Amino acid sequence: MTASRDVANLHMSCPRCGLTVPLRASFLRLSRCPRCLATARVSVPMFVSERDGSAAADAVALGGLAIGVQPGPDEVVLALRGELDLASAPALERELDVAWRRGVGTVLVDLSELEFLDAAGLQVLLHGHRRFRERGHELRLRRGPRAVHKLFELTDAVGTFRFVD
Repeated sequence: MTASRDVANLHMSCPRCGLTVPLRASFLRLSRCPRCLATARVSVPMFVSERDGSAAADAVALGGLAIGVQPGPDEVVLALRGELDLASAPALERELDVAWRRGVGTVLVDLSELEFLDAAGLQVLLHGHRRFRERGHELRLRRGPRAVHKLFELTDAVGTFRFVD
């Protein structure tokens, strides 16, 4: 199999600004988003994803966040894998905004494969929860690993969300 066939459906994506660059060869990878560096002077890790938007296996290895979207008629599941932090929080914010604009009744954010969560990621979840609640809808969380859940406990945000196991 040639290198061009190996990467035919892959591209590099920025979780902050959404920049997408086709991956022409497996060794030609961007580690940081050039747009974010140039315009906002922010160093954001790029991640590898498939052309249809689903994350490739090495998305987490590059320090990014992979978001799997499973839409349903009245519920959307957002499965997070990797790190939800200052650099990747805008990607989750965009997905929550899409669900909010569609008028989805329930959004379940699956944290079970999340490795890291910081205050910026928690802020996006809190803001999303508030927006959905104002509309009479619900944002629920599937419990994450102990290290992730600890941030909810430390900030006393554990009572804000409805957690499902």
